[in-house]
Amino acid sequence: MEVSKTIFGTASGEIKLDQSTDYVKSGEEHLVFLREGEKGYYYVLSPSSVIQKQNGVYVSDKIGDIGEYTKSEVIDLLLK
Repeated sequence: MEVSKTIFGTASGEIKLDQSTDYVKSGEEHLVFLREGEKGYYYVLSPSSVIQKQNGVYVSDKIGDIGEYTKSEVIDLLLK
């Protein structure tokens, strides 16, 4: 998986994503809350761990009020 932007932590570039369920698919853009383990990076299996970008925005109620957020708005909310 390619990491295009890291908000917290040190994951960058190409990383190995250890996932048992294919929430993250090749060619799609997601906001993913990752943890690093022995076999690579992983995310907790929950709807709030992976938020898919749709029509240029992230639709979620996990990063603020329910709504549509651009990448820069997501970063601003997470850094508050």
